[in-house]
Amino acid sequence: MEHKQHSSAYLHNSLQLLTRLLYKHYGTQAIVLIDEYDVPLNKAYQNGYYPQMVRLIRSVFSQVLKTNKNLYFAVITGCLRIAKESIFTGLNNFKVGEF
Repeated sequence: MEHKQHSSAYLHNSLQLLTRLLYKHYGTQAIVLIDEYDVPLNKAYQNGYYPQMVRLIRSVFSQVLKTNKNLYFAVITGCLRIAKESIFTGLNNFKVGEF
């Protein structure tokens, strides 16, 4: 069980760690592009593990997008409209646009 929890912590912190390593290597803040963020949520809903996927995505996004000094900005794309009361609860200064 300990290995699973250890691996889970790496997964939850993966993008935050990546931005930190990029900053360390290049000396500049990273730009994070997350394409089709909603596809894993849709698959999880269809296959019965939606609550677990929401927790994972909320955790990963919170780690990388909130108070990350190594992040310049992020762009998140998807078909589902981003709602402040969903997985992005607690995040500030984001804009929703249509292209």
